[in-house]
Formats: sequence, C-alpha cells, structure tokens
Amino acid sequence: WRGTLIAWANDKGVKVVDIQTHQKVAHIPLSSQCDDDFGLARRCRLEWASDDVLLIVSGSTIVVAEVRQKFGGPVGVRFARVAHCFRFHEALVCGVTLFDER
Repeated sequence: WRGTLIAWANDKGVKVVDIQTHQKVAHIPLSSQCDDDFGLARRCRLEWASDDVLLIVSGSTIVVAEVRQKFGGPVGVRFARVAHCFRFHEALVCGVTLFDER
C-alpha cells in the first residue's frame, strides 16, 4: 500500500489499483518473466521504492514497475509499465528492500 495505490500478487501476476479513483492501474503478468527454476513454490514479494515505483520479486527475477500519469485522457488516470527486469539465472531472490546510506 502506498498513497492511494494498492498492489497485490496472485498466481496470475501483480495487480495495482488506485483506491481513490477506483481504477485498475496495472496487471503485470509474472508467469513468462519469472519462471521457477528452483522447483520451489513461487512466492512474490512486493516493495514500494517510492510513490510511483514498485519492486516485484518472484523466483529469480526482480521487476521494477513505474506508475505514470496518463496524458491526453481523463485527469487522474494512471498506468504502470515494466521499466526494468533483472534475471538471476543461478540464484533465488528471497526479497528486496531499499538501502538508505544515512
């Protein structure tokens, strides 16, 4: 949960919804990007890096999703896109968090 955005994961992927506008912001499928190479049940971890950046960890993959304002349409409508996808071929990623140098 971050601001007016709620994100959750299920077997089909990650969903992001804006509770203020009641709009679906994104469905990010994980099955093709984040196949389980380790024979373990895939558990998705979500971490908001900022108000508009969601970090998604599943299996051996870290996905960085950016939430953006949709221009040219109704005011307040947002969408999300996958900005980066990092795949670790010989490692299982168990979580992700922010690192603060302070």
